[in-house]
Amino acid sequence: MKKLAYMFLLISTYALSDSNNDTSLIKDGMKSITSSITSSSKDALSGFKEGIDEGRASGSSVDGAIIIYDLENLNKYTEIKVLKSEKTADTEYLLTLAIKNKSESAIRLTNFDDKNNIYILDQDGFTSYLNGVQSDISIPKRAASKVKLKFSEVDDAPSILRLYDLDVKVPPVK
Repeated sequence: MKKLAYMFLLISTYALSDSNNDTSLIKDGMKSITSSITSSSKDALSGFKEGIDEGRASGSSVDGAIIIYDLENLNKYTEIKVLKSEKTADTEYLLTLAIKNKSESAIRLTNFDDKNNIYILDQDGFTSYLNGVQSDISIPKRAASKVKLKFSEVDDAPSILRLYDLDVKVPPVK
């Protein structure tokens, strides 16, 4: 795919140039082509991600779990509480969450690879993110799970955990 794009750019550059070597024409042509390719690529990736989210939500999972990837479903199927906050290193905190499944089906919380879906805020509103990649969290029907999440690059004690735009109060560090 990259080779095709480079060939297209090379051919376009040649086609846009004239015998007088008008560099502004070449520059404007390349700018337009690059802008168009970049815009199309971003739209394609965005559509691809949205398609995956919709497919996961609408199709049943192999184990029949309800897929949770947004605030609406989080509120509908779960209760969330931060049980404990611990400082584990100079700039690292470990939060222990209690996630209760209120439904008659297993649930799976997904899309933690998107930083906007899970992060902490300190008292001044500064954000810190998960240390590494968090896999999906699965919880059986009518059950609760304790989940430990490690956040790095934290300057001040966390006061809020934001999960799919739900603000959950973080207790003082013990």
